Amino acid sequence: MDKDLVRLNSLQKSISEKTHAVGKVFPLCADLTKGRLPFGPRSFSAILCIHYPVQNILADFDDQLMDGGHLFIETFGGHGENYLELPRADEIRQGLKGYKLLFYNERSVGPTSQNAVVVKALAQKCCAARGKMRMK
Repeated sequence: MDKDLVRLNSLQKSISEKTHAVGKVFPLCADLTKGRLPFGPRSFSAILCIHYPVQNILADFDDQLMDGGHLFIETFGGHGENYLELPRADEIRQGLKGYKLLFYNERSVGPTSQNAVVVKALAQKCCAARGKMRMK
């Protein structure tokens, strides 16, 4: 999903050129700053969130990702004053409690008083991430 239709058209072209691709990709044009994500619970087996302030929609991702599904996060880099939109140190790691962290790296950017970090993470949602207990 992207709000830039040109990027989505480029993605669609790239996908159609790959004859060996596994799975399905459905590009969708939408502006995530306009509210909640427009998908139902457990809609995705994988979510890629690249160059977006993920801390604003991490709860939506948790709801929309299937148990056992994968979440890849790569925030934008710390350039100019965009550190103001980046997560704070350990914020994403805390948001991924209940996930198996397959890879996690965060690096401080901007003034130390802001405590901002860039993050790259790959996590797998565990069944317990939703906090549901089975009754016998």
